[in-house]
Amino acid sequence: MNPDIKQVHVTKEKKLLLIFENGEIKFFDLNPYLKYRVYKPLADEQFLKKAYVFNGTVCWNDEIDFAPDTLYLESEYTKEAEILKLICDAMDQKRLIKFFYKNIGKHKEEFRILEPYMLILYIEDRRIEVTGWLHPTPEQLEEILNNPKYKDKDDRYRHYTISNIDFDTVEKLEEVFNEIKAAKKIIEQTTKSEIIHRVYFESF
Repeated sequence: MNPDIKQVHVTKEKKLLLIFENGEIKFFDLNPYLKYRVYKPLADEQFLKKAYVFNGTVCWNDEIDFAPDTLYLESEYTKEAEILKLICDAMDQKRLIKFFYKNIGKHKEEFRILEPYMLILYIEDRRIEVTGWLHPTPEQLEEILNNPKYKDKDDRYRHYTISNIDFDTVEKLEEVFNEIKAAKKIIEQTTKSEIIHRVYFESF
């Protein structure tokens, strides 16, 4: 028996990010189904975003849904899904992650070491980001201290777009963290995003 769906998030290019009850993360491409009359309403972006989980599958209303087996068997465990799963596991284990990041705006590429706090999906443009506390290298710390953009030089809370990460470089480190260093009000500013996964501490 295939696992039920626990969460659904609508991403770019009419794809669903599916999180199953057994912890698997996969992507389901809706595009091949839009040619069928029953699924044509999903071509509308605003309607598409109304996806929700009911009885272990994905629905939009009483008439539009998918069989749970279809979603599991036809969805793909892509490289991006593999990385998202790794990051979620790192949060659950409270372990640092390391990855090579391409900062498009600054035309800069370098490694980052991060305490991962949340995976979020922005509602407006559907991009996925990992947020957390940066452990800067000496060179990165110097840049922070000398950059007037960073008003609070001790604030290391950062957002990184998943699509700008080199997937082949992502790894969980042995080092663990035992608290969330960012301010609670910052972590809870999620009105413009959907939380895919987050780290939990009893004291936070």
